[in-house]
Amino acid sequence: MWKYWVFMLVVLGLALVYAYLSDPCIGLVRSEFSARYPDRQLVSSDADSGSPESVRCVVSYRESGSQEVESEVWWYRNKPDGWQLYKILEPEPAANP
Repeated sequence: MWKYWVFMLVVLGLALVYAYLSDPCIGLVRSEFSARYPDRQLVSSDADSGSPESVRCVVSYRESGSQEVESEVWWYRNKPDGWQLYKILEPEPAANP
C-alpha cells in the first residue's frame, strides 16, 4: 500500500513542477523583463487572471536606487509555438479621495 502513496506523491510533484514551469508569469516575465528593463529590479510577478488561451501577469518592479514599487500588467497569449507577450498595460491611476 505504501508504494501506491509514494507513486501518488511523485505524480502530484510532477504535476506541480509542470504547472510551475509552464506558467509564463514565472519564467518568461523574468527573462523578458531583464531584457526590456536592464536598469530596473524585478520585485514580483504574479498571475492576475488567466485561461488556457491568455494570462495577465502583474509585474512589480523598482527603479535602481529607488524604494518606490511600480507595477504593470503584462498580457500573454498562448500561440501554437508557445506563450508570447501580447501587450503591456499601464496601471490605472489611483483615485484621490
